[in-house]
Amino acid sequence: MNFCEQDSKGVFITPLLIDKVLKLKDINMKNKIIIILTSLLSLSAISVFAHNTEKQEVLYGVSFYENSIDVIVKSNGCTKARDFRLEELKGQNHTLLNVIRIKADRCRAMSKPVMISFPLKSKQQTFFKINNSFVSGRLNIKLKKTQRSIGGEK
Repeated sequence: MNFCEQDSKGVFITPLLIDKVLKLKDINMKNKIIIILTSLLSLSAISVFAHNTEKQEVLYGVSFYENSIDVIVKSNGCTKARDFRLEELKGQNHTLLNVIRIKADRCRAMSKPVMISFPLKSKQQTFFKINNSFVSGRLNIKLKKTQRSIGGEK
């Protein structure tokens, strides 16, 4: 029997669990309340940690074009373009770019680099600063064209 449900805001305990715990006959009321509160606290802690997956991505390479930017990121087999967003913060003389991973890659395949393309909103800016960390060094990589997309899936 499923006592928990999940929606876009996280995991929550259904009233069915509370009803079942309250109907237990061999546990006194104090212990029933402790069981319910412990369950509520545990599941709320899990949902807080589970939804805090947005993080700045480490980049392995970057290329600028007239209207887009290509970034190379690490994939464990499940990385898609929709798992990222590009933040463009306009400054006085430049645009600050942040590549944010909004969905973690939970696959367990061997890591490989993939290219993700983003359209640039700031078309008149000539100076860009990238706020992400980079992995330095020479990479001998072959990118699959199927992994490359502009603003979505191909």
